[in-house]
Amino acid sequence: MEHYITVEELRKPPYNLSECLLDSVYAEVLLDLTQEFIDNICKQTFFQEGSTGHEVEKRVRGSGGIAVYLPKRLITLKEVRIWTNTTQYIAYTPENFQVGKRDITWLTFAEADSVRMRAVIGSAGVFPESVGSVSVVGIWGYIEIPTPIKYLQGRLIQKVVREKSLADKQGSESIGDYSYSKLNLQDAITNDPELDMLIKRYQNWRIDVPV
Repeated sequence: MEHYITVEELRKPPYNLSECLLDSVYAEVLLDLTQEFIDNICKQTFFQEGSTGHEVEKRVRGSGGIAVYLPKRLITLKEVRIWTNTTQYIAYTPENFQVGKRDITWLTFAEADSVRMRAVIGSAGVFPESVGSVSVVGIWGYIEIPTPIKYLQGRLIQKVVREKSLADKQGSESIGDYSYSKLNLQDAITNDPELDMLIKRYQNWRIDVPV
């Protein structure tokens, strides 16, 4: 399993965990444990999904309006597919849309810069209102793992090694000598204000329903 941070990085400042992890059978377990914790709390992963020529299609909920929310961070849009039935769709290229990291919006008639584009927008411009009626093809996630996420995983491992848990709350689970807590989002997540702030910065609050 690929991780956000490596054991080699954990041996260096600011973590300095060489003594604890050099020969520890728990190193891989701690990496898996803290990464699962980050992904579950943030409700997203931080790797790149897809590549040029191998883009990934994701079905999204049609909004009935000019914009749809994306279930994952979008790096590059290849095309948008509007499904007319279970086997057929109409494909639209990126120039039809204003593309954000977490949403795509049809360009308005006034924003179109050609007769052809205005004709396309005149016949479309609204996403159908139903689950799975729209799919977005592109490259998703993060080109590089964000430095704060690497730091967050390192500090969480440091915290587990020193304190034996990620949070001192009920509902903890353990693997060997280590434990973590499944927490409600309204609670303090790790009991460390710096780490809680980093987690909340990367939390994906809106999760749309895929097909």
